[in-house]
Amino acid sequence: MRAIVTGASGLVGSYLSEQLLERGYEVLGLSYGQEEHIAHLKQKKNFQYMNADIRDFERILEIFQQYHPQGVFHAAALLPPKAEGSDPFPFFEINVRGTLNVLEACCRSGMKKIIYSSSMNVYGKDIQILPVKETCPPHPFDFYSITKLQGEEFCRLYAEFYGLQTTVLRCSGIHGFPRKGGAVYSFIRNALDNKPLEILSDMSWDTLYVEDVARANILAFEKDSPSSFSIFNIGGGKEIHLKDLAQKIIAMTNSQSEIVTKESTGSSHFFLDISKAKEQLGFSPRPLEEGLQEFIQKLRE
Repeated sequence: MRAIVTGASGLVGSYLSEQLLERGYEVLGLSYGQEEHIAHLKQKKNFQYMNADIRDFERILEIFQQYHPQGVFHAAALLPPKAEGSDPFPFFEINVRGTLNVLEACCRSGMKKIIYSSSMNVYGKDIQILPVKETCPPHPFDFYSITKLQGEEFCRLYAEFYGLQTTVLRCSGIHGFPRKGGAVYSFIRNALDNKPLEILSDMSWDTLYVEDVARANILAFEKDSPSSFSIFNIGGGKEIHLKDLAQKIIAMTNSQSEIVTKESTGSSHFFLDISKAKEQLGFSPRPLEEGLQEFIQKLRE
């Protein structure tokens, strides 16, 4: 079976491409830069790489029509900046127009199925009812989250208007090598260097190892769904406090690091209800410690 993975050199796209190859798929990885992250995949027989910008519709359509895949995993996206604000136009061009280009190319080239990587960010902040179900009204709070939600809406409309079977995966915070960002990476890096781990006093969240995210994509693709459009939460399904996460990483790395607590202006708690994905996709995340151990090992190397 043939599949196209957009954003193949990104964190999710690279792990997803590797798992697809292991399952016997032929994979065409599309990306726009960062080829060093998939150098190991280029050596594999059934992997083909093309440098392609999803903002270029004619280029994307040409590739889709030439390759004739059975489905597309759309993982390409412009991720949120570290600072609030920034320029909205790049987010729109990549996350909205780019997604629209991919959807339209699917239809014009006769593809029937697409898996769209979305984010827990579409739910917003300060959610009162936990765990968060797929029925929770979205409340995007930055240019990244609103454009990911707009991408979801285009998926829904293409499913309704053209019969394109689309599945949206709203993923929790993702960690894994070679990502250099986020609390998990920061904690592990500092713990390995015996530096202090800084946490906020009243904060918890939901985090997931990247290999689980890749596996969820494949489960969604291989599942026959009675609906042309579906949304699933993909996460650890458990609330983990930052202090507990920091303590766990210190213990796993045999670190001498201390935990430095900073007072937060308010509380922040979040985790996803993944019961729908468990029941309908057969998805179940591995224990948090397994993913952390692999991440720690790769950073040590």
